[in-house]
Amino acid sequence: HRLTLTPAEMTGIMSAIDEANGEMTGIPPARRSSMRQALKVMTAIINVLDPSGIVFSSYGVREGILYHELSNDIRRIHPLPPGVAEFAQKTQRYDGLGKSLSHQVMPFLGGLSESKKRLANACCYLADLTWLDHPDYRASLAIEKMLGLSIVGIDHYERAWMAAVLSVRYSGEFPGQSLLRGLLTRQEREEARLVGLVMRMLMSVSGGMPKLLDQITTKEKKKSVKITIPPALFGTETGLINRRITTIEKIGNLKVKVKLNAAD
Repeated sequence: HRLTLTPAEMTGIMSAIDEANGEMTGIPPARRSSMRQALKVMTAIINVLDPSGIVFSSYGVREGILYHELSNDIRRIHPLPPGVAEFAQKTQRYDGLGKSLSHQVMPFLGGLSESKKRLANACCYLADLTWLDHPDYRASLAIEKMLGLSIVGIDHYERAWMAAVLSVRYSGEFPGQSLLRGLLTRQEREEARLVGLVMRMLMSVSGGMPKLLDQITTKEKKKSVKITIPPALFGTETGLINRRITTIEKIGNLKVKVKLNAAD
């Protein structure tokens, strides 16, 4: 799960646990009495193996046994897409939102790396992550939920990037949390904001309904994107949508050509 420590970092943590006799916040009470024995075992492992790094899993032996029984074809599947798709089934308002939203978002992301596009696709499946929460708190709660979401296949940095995207999807602004800003470069913050802004605009146009999203067409061209929207989807929010598109142009350094096309 890409949770790693160097032996030196691990030794430092072990020393602190030993000094506190296991009585530390974060260690379950039922396990505190056995911490010193666990430290002795881990110390012996480090001394004998002399590892370059220590890798942790969020899961345990049972999950490892199940993974061992999987075919190689299934093991080769990246765990992030099916993970967010399964989670979306429990949180989204409308079935199929992730697929429809991702289809419309991707043409705006031609300048992003393939790994970032994979994360952006995953964010589309989590676009309704906090729709049941109070509107004033959806952005901050999206960060909290994404940072603790029980999915694998991403590291701390990628999780923070996705949390930033989902926050922007609700607020339109990059979050002020020092954690996210500290993990991401300025360019990465701008990339996260671009993805979030595109999601925000498309969700505003469609109300998050896949059938309406599918009426929109987006085509990527050289340094520009052409988006065709049925006039009925603009409704009375023409000014709002145009402002959001203008912001996308500025952040993404691209030209967005909007065409209103009457529904067939």
